Amino acid sequence: MKVHYNKAWGLSFVIMSTILLVMHLYLASLTGEFKGLNMITACIILVAGIAYLTRPYFELAEKEIRLLAPLGYSVRTYAFNSYAELILVDNKLYLEQNGNRKRIRITKWMCNKQEWDKFISIIKGEDDSLLKELHDVK
Repeated sequence: MKVHYNKAWGLSFVIMSTILLVMHLYLASLTGEFKGLNMITACIILVAGIAYLTRPYFELAEKEIRLLAPLGYSVRTYAFNSYAELILVDNKLYLEQNGNRKRIRITKWMCNKQEWDKFISIIKGEDDSLLKELHDVK
């Protein structure tokens, strides 16, 4: 199961970068000075916004959670033996193994709400659709 970023993040980055690009081009046309660093910054923000709109935040597999970078590959993987090891406290996710509790850097407000709710229902054992998906793959 893939959980994507909240669309508001991507849209805000795209809107901010578009405003920056338009303002820079307007000021460049008035003053005749072209600042390349400003254009590069706006383009980086635009690419980040598009990535937030299209790329997943993290993936839940049968025995692991993979955090993904907006640009690039997997950043961190958290392996577990059962969903009982995943503990949710105040909308913060922890992995508890051998008496040690480790924070998984996933926040609710960064996630798509429907996908977050489905993720929570899966790890609490209320929804077994992920297991059906994994068993149906041939």
